[in-house]
Amino acid sequence: MAGDAIGESAGTGFLVAGPYDLVKSPDVSLTLAQRQDELADMVNTTGTAVLGLTLGCARCHNHKFDPILQTDYYALTAVFAGVRHSDRPLDRPTPRAQLAVLRKQLESHRRQLTRLIPKLRLPVNAKHNIEKFSPVRARFVRFTIRNTNSSEPCLDELEVYTVSRPGRPARNVALASNGTRPSSSGNFGPHPFHKLSHINDGRHGNSHSWISNQSGRGGVQLEFPETV
Repeated sequence: MAGDAIGESAGTGFLVAGPYDLVKSPDVSLTLAQRQDELADMVNTTGTAVLGLTLGCARCHNHKFDPILQTDYYALTAVFAGVRHSDRPLDRPTPRAQLAVLRKQLESHRRQLTRLIPKLRLPVNAKHNIEKFSPVRARFVRFTIRNTNSSEPCLDELEVYTVSRPGRPARNVALASNGTRPSSSGNFGPHPFHKLSHINDGRHGNSHSWISNQSGRGGVQLEFPETV
């Protein structure tokens, strides 16, 4: 809690970090409003904790009780305008060394857990959306959806991995950047978020997904540039 006094800036950062809306909207107006709300929280917290004044009223008009003009409010807002929420590394030798050790430990634990997964989980599992099977050579892969719980099926990303071997880690051969071409039973839209090209673009999230044009069913096929 005394990060500002003992040199641990990360501690101070935790104390001053206010609420942050991680879910951004495709609506530009709403995104701008979210940003103003973030800045308003910084200004209001500063006014209450440091100045002993309520500054929030001046966001819309000159303060009726405290001597705060609307121009003062937005001048203070400009002070915090450069603050952007994101993950940043602590660029110091000690944390980097500690992180390297922890990453090795984490990778070791992950390998141990990976060996247990086949014994504990069915080959096809909706929770992790992974289907494992014996290696086969193929030029095409087809993913067919026969039923859904509601509406048109939506796929975020369709990935196909090679077998992992010593010195040759598994790689996703389904990526469009590898020359793999997708086709489908039919596409929803046109829509800027839901496109067939998003099925293997390597980007995750609803704004980069594919939706069928058929309620409850549909399918996608990937054609590799060569047999893999």
